[in-house]
Amino acid sequence: MFLKSLSLAFALMLCPSVYAYPGYGSGTPSELWESTQDGWAGPHAEIGQHLDSHKNYVMWTIVAPKIPLDLRKPDFFRQVLAQNKTDGISISHNVVAWQCHVGNKTYRGATGHSGESHNQSQEMVKLGWGLTTFLATFTDGWLTGGIHSGGMLRVRAEEEETFTLVVEVKENNCAQMLQFLKAFIFHPKKPVHNFGLTLDPEKFEGAGCITMAKALLKKAGVFQEVFSASHRDLFASLYRFGGNDLPLPSHTKVPELKWRKEHPKKVRLGEFFSENWNASGPGIHLGLLDPELLILGYKTLSSGLAGSPRVLKINQVNDCGGRSGRPCVIQNLKIDKNLDAQAANIVAKAQRWDRKMLRSGYSKEEFALGNGHPVILYSK
Repeated sequence: MFLKSLSLAFALMLCPSVYAYPGYGSGTPSELWESTQDGWAGPHAEIGQHLDSHKNYVMWTIVAPKIPLDLRKPDFFRQVLAQNKTDGISISHNVVAWQCHVGNKTYRGATGHSGESHNQSQEMVKLGWGLTTFLATFTDGWLTGGIHSGGMLRVRAEEEETFTLVVEVKENNCAQMLQFLKAFIFHPKKPVHNFGLTLDPEKFEGAGCITMAKALLKKAGVFQEVFSASHRDLFASLYRFGGNDLPLPSHTKVPELKWRKEHPKKVRLGEFFSENWNASGPGIHLGLLDPELLILGYKTLSSGLAGSPRVLKINQVNDCGGRSGRPCVIQNLKIDKNLDAQAANIVAKAQRWDRKMLRSGYSKEEFALGNGHPVILYSK
């Protein structure tokens, strides 16, 4: 169960291909580009009824993890896995959609980056790679198309918290976003096939769904201050990273880093899930975008329709339950401005962004779709 929890938790930030059929996303770059422009379905189509068909819009949708993540420190993350090993952790996802009038042509579509379709992260942990799994690149990545993205969101939003931000943008912002997307798809390095947490889409290395969303929104000039402030720098113990001549699953590669040769190690499962992940000595920096901070930023914009703060359940007793016989003590922590300094900064950034939009002549409308899915729309 621990192994399944880690695989799913890894997926919370990567957004793997559980909602894509085998072979989805294959084809030529031209076919992939055309699929991203094949229109709207699901919530995108429903939101479209509230939009002016002659204007330019960019939408960002995030599906929240069923169990809130705690990425304040590496070992807090491990504790979330340990506490929820039998609860079925759902997989987060990010999708960007658009309506762009560029020149005399209209583009309407959506996309999200996906991949890791062969459970490679779970296999890596079995093989002893430990936290090196978070540095892996999976070479079976792709971009989902517009209709597929909307259909997936329709299914997810029925049972999972889902939030959408819609912003009217200028033609040049829409054009810049689409130019980047097209360059990513047609790039000779084929970054569309590289799927991983640490890859930079703007350098055409590859992407995860959350980093692809960040890159597209940056090009469109939407909510970028909050995305940038949602980056967590986790310093994890070197001894929880395995490697050095261990076998790798198919469609998987890891970076050639010096520390792997200096510290050859197979990280055994029992050790991996029971030992502290924080670095008290040598460590490795893991840079991750925290979906909980992004959701907090979104909720800060809302007048209440987006719901109350999400809640972390923190275990105050190590090694409780089971054979130990120690009772577990659970503390509930709201994910709000009081969580930590970075959460407070997110709230301040979102408030400033909201004020900037309203001072620039935008009006803000908040409404819910038929299934309760909240939408915030900024338009002129």
